[in-house]
Amino acid sequence: MNGIAEIDKAGRLVVPKKVREAMHVRAGDRFRVEYTEDTIVLHPERPKPRMYRKDGMWVFDPGGNEVLTQKMVSQVIRQQREERERRMSGLE
Repeated sequence: MNGIAEIDKAGRLVVPKKVREAMHVRAGDRFRVEYTEDTIVLHPERPKPRMYRKDGMWVFDPGGNEVLTQKMVSQVIRQQREERERRMSGLE
């Protein structure tokens, strides 16, 4: 997927919405920047696994370039359940 981005007067680059959605990036996400003479490459920095909703379904993103393991999935599911329980109990 490709798109056109423009740098504003403050030096900010806006990543096209279709690309942000496809890459599951959002405001506040960080990127590692690599460049050569005529190329800039942005790599999302995703140090921690995360879950997000897509079309009403939970999707697991292991983060970075890691290989997905059962242990990682179980850990994130447990964390999500604990967070939901805290919210529902009013402790958060």
